[in-house]
Amino acid sequence: MKEIVVSMNNISKEFSGVKVLKNVDFNIYKGRVMALVGENGAGKSTLVKILTGVYLKTQGEIYLKGNPVNFTDTSSSQDQGIAMIHQELNLVKDLSIGENIFLGREPTSKGRILWSQLFKNAEHWLLKLGLKENPRELVKNISVGKQQLVEIAKALSINANVIIMDEPTGALTPMETEKLFAVINDLKKEGKSIVYISHRLQEIFEICDDVTVLRDGELIGEHPIENLTEDNIIEMMVGRKLSEQYPWIETEIGEDILKI
Repeated sequence: MKEIVVSMNNISKEFSGVKVLKNVDFNIYKGRVMALVGENGAGKSTLVKILTGVYLKTQGEIYLKGNPVNFTDTSSSQDQGIAMIHQELNLVKDLSIGENIFLGREPTSKGRILWSQLFKNAEHWLLKLGLKENPRELVKNISVGKQQLVEIAKALSINANVIIMDEPTGALTPMETEKLFAVINDLKKEGKSIVYISHRLQEIFEICDDVTVLRDGELIGEHPIENLTEDNIIEMMVGRKLSEQYPWIETEIGEDILKI
């Protein structure tokens, strides 16, 4: 039996009278990876921005472990253990790894930052993810893959139980992607919940447990990954069967325009 951690019910959102989300239901389960897929403009970003407090919902209810919640800003969402890792990483490149992890939450005493404690705490979260970088190293000096792990360390440091990843492998090498997937599997074992937004269906079948499909701001369906094929997902995304993704078209060859 899957345990629901977050339940978004009947969620709608309007911008200037235009409905971009229409009565969407979305569930996130404990210790599982939920893929959120759809074409550009399907409503994925709007939905997770409501969950993270960036946007206010026009209609609907959000429940966290069965209790009603209302996120009015990103801080209220983070305080309830929900973190987002954006496609464009939200790191200050000229600050150290440790400073980025605890930016705005630095340990202090008598108005002074406790740097030794900050870097010690940062090292704890880095090692948890298998990252042996010096927390005093500047973020700009480490690879994009390691920067992404720093973002995950930041999420864990606020005690996040729900981590939303938006196109997380877009700038990663195959080796860095493999490392990220290993970290995600470890987080699942700890009972963390992941929302995985991606257009790369091969990755979804490799790392995700469930799939939610949106189209034109509406929920098309939620299914366990083992019940789906890539064609099933594509058909739900575009709203039609794809007998030929690249149809054969006969064309008449005309005169040569250029010969070399």
